[in-house]
Amino acid sequence: MYSLNEIQRECHHMKVRANILASRFSKTSETVKRQLFMTYFSSIYCCSLWCISETQKIYNLVRVAYNNCFRILFRIRGPHSISHEFVNRRLNTFDCMRRRNCYSLCNRVMQSHNMIISSLIDDVDFCFNPMYKEWNRLLF
Repeated sequence: MYSLNEIQRECHHMKVRANILASRFSKTSETVKRQLFMTYFSSIYCCSLWCISETQKIYNLVRVAYNNCFRILFRIRGPHSISHEFVNRRLNTFDCMRRRNCYSLCNRVMQSHNMIISSLIDDVDFCFNPMYKEWNRLLF
């Protein structure tokens, strides 16, 4: 489990990255900014391994930081709907990005030919694992 200090530090680094990108690429097109955002913010701090029921506060911190980075990079001011802005720019919201990362990891684990992973998946207790429950909650 990650500590709150580690997550806060990561959120701070995300905002610093967003400010650097915004200042260096302020005159570029929306397409370039979109690609930069997808490159730098599409995979956040092992989010496919989080069990949200235990870390709701941390989840909210990272989600707000992700949205703020989007606002910084695209210079969105005022009370705009952030999800509407994501859709207009054909980018994934934080929840969608997290579901995609979880789906990817879940598929890799379930289709793994590694004997150790296969034995863990075949174990009866695997369905009671908090991470597996979170994957089921998000994906099914």
